[in-house]
Amino acid sequence: MKEKIKNKAIQLPQFEMTILFMIHFLVGLDALAIVPFSSIMTSYVGADTAWSGYLVSAYSISAAITCLCVRGASNIRREKIRMLFFLAGIILTTFFTTLVHDFTTMILCRVVTGIFGGALAVVNLNYVILRSGDENKKRNTAVLMSSLPLALAVGVPFLILLASGENWRLAFQFLSVSLLLVSILFFGVDRSGDKHQIPNVTAQNSDLFSVSDAIKSRTAWFSILLAFSAILGTFAVSTQFPVMLSVNLGISPNLLSICYLVSGVGAFAAVQFYGRTKANERNVGLLILLLSIAMVVTVISGFQMKSVELASIAFSVFVVVSSTRTLVLVTELICALPARERVFLISAQNSIQHLAVGVGGMLSSLVTYSKVDSTLDFSPLLYISSLLALSTPIIWYWYKKQ
Repeated sequence: MKEKIKNKAIQLPQFEMTILFMIHFLVGLDALAIVPFSSIMTSYVGADTAWSGYLVSAYSISAAITCLCVRGASNIRREKIRMLFFLAGIILTTFFTTLVHDFTTMILCRVVTGIFGGALAVVNLNYVILRSGDENKKRNTAVLMSSLPLALAVGVPFLILLASGENWRLAFQFLSVSLLLVSILFFGVDRSGDKHQIPNVTAQNSDLFSVSDAIKSRTAWFSILLAFSAILGTFAVSTQFPVMLSVNLGISPNLLSICYLVSGVGAFAAVQFYGRTKANERNVGLLILLLSIAMVVTVISGFQMKSVELASIAFSVFVVVSSTRTLVLVTELICALPARERVFLISAQNSIQHLAVGVGGMLSSLVTYSKVDSTLDFSPLLYISSLLALSTPIIWYWYKKQ
């Protein structure tokens, strides 16, 4: 029999939270790892390396569409079952990708992997919120969201090292085995938890928040706009900053790896600290404004520096402040919404993230030009990225004053 209970009554053990964090970490790593290996993978199957971008977009587009279609359930037992199903799917498709020798089949594998990955990201985040008490909801959400910068900083360099730069199949086989081990741990926690927890918990306010409701909801519109502007402002620059360091300044691979490591760990630590603090609405708005200004300063200064060391520092600082701003903003939006709107935003946020990454990458490429000396001119990008960065706090204050 289903039982209505208050959110405070649901407790999330630390060990289970660690497993859920690892699931989010590995799913994010599966999406990010394709970037450094895409050209090698296309070459491996005999395709033109110019097509490598299709491998990245195949996952992002399918994951974005899936995130819009999949909604978080209000029943904890159902979410556990769905998580195990999606975990099985992403394990099989990730491993099968390493066995194919045809580009079309490889694209299809990444599309299906994106379906399972996008669905798992939505359900995992919703499960954490359902299992968290009111006093821990913000902290646990921030912890889960911080897995993405950590995957970029630690996971991607580790996979590159493991694959020795060329053996991409070993990297994805390692990913699938890691997901399998985490799934076994989650299944064990699931079975042991059933003996001690309420067998079929249903959260309050379980009515679905439909797309038509979202169209009429000012809160939903502003939440989507805020999330999109924050993520777009980040990835319009983060996709070109490493290119500038490599092409214009000739940064070494080791120094670039250190930049990713420092920036990812810095963003992870910043979000962990934020998740454990209590900030009122005014302080959150001030934090978003300061982080946005820091983004503008680091972009303008970093892209104009002639020293590769100083530009590397600017890149690391940019990743920290931009990632922190995005994660703080999304966490505040998710935790502040009522249950019905929150379920919708969880699905929309993951979709927005994938779409904004694609739009940001295309936009930055369109406004970047080659010079006679074979270097790149990023001047238009500096103006556009500054406007994008400052638009987020403006939208935030406008939303709060309505």
